Amino acid sequence: GWTTCGGDCNDDNALVHPGATEICTGADDNCDDQIDEGFDADGDGWTTCGGDCDDGDASVNPDAEESIAAENCADGKDNDCDGAVDMADTGCGECQDLDGDGYAAQWCGGTDCNDGDPLIKPGAPERCNGLDDDCDEVVPADELDGDEDGLSECEGDCDDTDGQVYPGATETCNGVDDDCDDLIDEGFDVDGDGWTTCADDCNDGDPDIYPGAPERCNQIDDDCDDVVPDDEFDGDEDGTIGCEGDCDNENPLVYPGAQEMCNGVDDDRDGEVPTGSGPESEDDFDGDGIRICGGDCDDEDPLQYPGAPEVQNGEDDDCDGEIDETCFIGSAM
Repeated sequence: GWTTCGGDCNDDNALVHPGATEICTGADDNCDDQIDEGFDADGDGWTTCGGDCDDGDASVNPDAEESIAAENCADGKDNDCDGAVDMADTGCGECQDLDGDGYAAQWCGGTDCNDGDPLIKPGAPERCNGLDDDCDEVVPADELDGDEDGLSECEGDCDDTDGQVYPGATETCNGVDDDCDDLIDEGFDVDGDGWTTCADDCNDGDPDIYPGAPERCNQIDDDCDDVVPDDEFDGDEDGTIGCEGDCDNENPLVYPGAQEMCNGVDDDRDGEVPTGSGPESEDDFDGDGIRICGGDCDDEDPLQYPGAPEVQNGEDDDCDGEIDETCFIGSAM
């Protein structure tokens, strides 16, 4: 039903004509100028009827190379479709040690996981390079860059979980050794007391002020606990604070060096209250409420004190320096 002038590309074969079903024959069955279209599943240019022994693997076809150089002598495939697999193929021959380290490559049945590097072989010492040098299928953890900062632990990264910490990083005041030089917050302790502001030094200009420092008598928070001790305040505003010796910080008349008054109190804070029988004594032996220094001329008699009523008894009852100065005049009976 088809002529050559009508498009029949093979007028000697009745199965070949425009519109015929294309089958894998190595011929153009439907006269569309394509041969065996649709029968090259892996797209390697070879069909099963054309000699491809595995049309599901593009690396396997009659044009492929199976050899030591191609490093496929241990993949279990007939790569070049010649019927010989791996070491049975003439291209593979005997498994070799290409890097001369005494171990043949794994791809040809040996144990060397990198036959191009003589320093990589079974039992080789691990180097800090992120590679499996000893072919045990494990790269040591300290060769990995866990935080992706460009450096591993074996390269000096002192915290491989923090991408901001590594040798050469900028040191910041954060209580961390950012640049991995075994120093923390170097350059941030201005007063040299061993404490930085980010480590709670409340005054980095004074080496005597830092957390835990001894409190001095100066009305300042020396130990950085946000508290100034009560004895460093001048509660009575007499110019002297408790830790300077003012033991009564509510009385402005009591402080070291104050004028001693006749009140039974150690006003000048010298540790003594005048006592005894002398005129400066602040004792009140007879309990009449008047001290010796207050003018009590007989501190053993509670009836004698300044302002007491004068009676005729031969005593200076009111301590005014006169005796029985009140005269009573009576009439004779």
